[in-house]
Amino acid sequence: MGEERIVIAAKGFILITNPKTGKTQQLQLDNREYPYVSFATSAGLFCSGAGPDFYCLNPFSGKWVFKGRVQDEAAVFAITEGCNGFIYFVSYPNLLVREFNPAKPKLRTLPSLHAESGYAGTMASGNDGWIYAGIGTEIPSISAFHPKTGKQTSISQHTDGIGTGYVRKGNDGRVYAQYKSAALRSCDPSEPWIELSGGNVLRPTVEPLEGHEYWGAGFHTCHGQLAGAEKLESFDLTEKKLKLTNKIIQVSYETPGAELSTLTAGPDGKLYGTSMHPLMLFRADQKGTELLGSLEQGGGGNICTYAVLNQDTMFGSAYAGGKVYEFSFNKPYAFNENPRLILKADAVHRPRASAIHPFEKQLIFSGFPGYGKRGGSVCVYDPATRELTTISPEALLPDQSTVSLAFDASGNLFGSTSVRTPGGAAELAESASLYKINWMAKKLDRMIVPFRYEKEIPHICVFGNAGLGMTQSSILFQFDCDSLASANVLDWLPYGQPVRGGCIQRGKEVFFLLEHAVVKADISSAAAVYLSVNERITSGGAIIGDSLYFCSGNTLLSLDLNGGEWSWETC
Repeated sequence: MGEERIVIAAKGFILITNPKTGKTQQLQLDNREYPYVSFATSAGLFCSGAGPDFYCLNPFSGKWVFKGRVQDEAAVFAITEGCNGFIYFVSYPNLLVREFNPAKPKLRTLPSLHAESGYAGTMASGNDGWIYAGIGTEIPSISAFHPKTGKQTSISQHTDGIGTGYVRKGNDGRVYAQYKSAALRSCDPSEPWIELSGGNVLRPTVEPLEGHEYWGAGFHTCHGQLAGAEKLESFDLTEKKLKLTNKIIQVSYETPGAELSTLTAGPDGKLYGTSMHPLMLFRADQKGTELLGSLEQGGGGNICTYAVLNQDTMFGSAYAGGKVYEFSFNKPYAFNENPRLILKADAVHRPRASAIHPFEKQLIFSGFPGYGKRGGSVCVYDPATRELTTISPEALLPDQSTVSLAFDASGNLFGSTSVRTPGGAAELAESASLYKINWMAKKLDRMIVPFRYEKEIPHICVFGNAGLGMTQSSILFQFDCDSLASANVLDWLPYGQPVRGGCIQRGKEVFFLLEHAVVKADISSAAAVYLSVNERITSGGAIIGDSLYFCSGNTLLSLDLNGGEWSWETC
């Protein structure tokens, strides 16, 4: 048995650990994007990606073998090694395929995979040169290609329900697959198995007895295993700990910290928020920041939106899975107790908006659905009865997800939508909408499309009989709360796009956070001014006292709204 290394790809860096000595080396990456999947080649190289970058590392020398870029959001979303020793990987969301020759080393572009979905979750290679990828989220299928001949085939079977195709290589060298799996990167125990060969289905088969290449789950998925009796059982970068069969290796590394998600102001005059990947809850005020800890089933998610019920209670809705946590301001932080997980609503897999009804004191939250689905629900949780009810997109606006919420003085609900499908389903709706629900009658009262082909209206707010909205293209518009007719349109795109949590209302004033500016607007008149910000704003935002707080990556920033050396400018 030769030398071995444990290699962990993280956001912005890589750790290489010698399992015998525990010695660990840290290498910095060129960007701070997330790695989605990694692969240990048969020649002992380590391959992964970060954002559009693909990289190959020799973990024994600690030297880079190759770095290359793919014109896509994430270069490596699925990866495997061919029988020729070449590495094949597929990007997200355009399913671009690249072949990497480690001996040269160089990248070659292959024809992209054709699918409605942007997701490829698994890849496997056959001994006959064919490469297979499990793809889809709404319509599961398996895409096969032969790099040498250029042939492509698609393998699918009519299935009921959404899912993704799944492939894996057995230890016997054969390629096993399922037409559909409920999870993107793991098999489905309830689905039958098939064996693939020559770019097609060879025969039905039973579940392969051999262990598969990947083990673990989520952010703790690992490719390969140590060869000796000492096995890697788990790894946790947050705890800086690698657990082997008979020992624990403590690792150290330097990082600027995880990026921050949205913020809210608590009734105790403090700021609350979480980090992203991993989810860690923090509290802050002018005296400093206090890291409180993780949340039950928080994992690699983050709290996307908050709603304060009263002086004691606040709710936070988190990705992934539509988890809702209940906070008590009158109790200390305690893991699994305060905040505590009170429900999961997968119909709002990616929460984007929440609010407390001004009279009925119910929590309303909404957002995007899960993988392969389009149209998120609006959920209503009654803290008094602990009951959850759901307004489906079919009962509201089919194929659209509500991403912003507001109430008028009568308690009627206003919502704005997105037609995007981050879970990979096909987009069927054309333009985002603005709607009003008569809350007393629980009935959709009115709906308009303010701007054709605008895919999302991430922010709305209401004061009196007027409202303001901001589109994803940074178009600021005013609307009438009765007719929903829009007017007074201003284009703020030169200052970037709106960020998540970037609509903070204070009476008739509202502050919109764009990537490079803060826009202050009067809801009644739609008059607006702006202030350029040197740092890139990534999320927001809350007001405590006279300070506006927002985030730039892993940094919490504040702006004195009473002024300083700066002044608001007109557009």
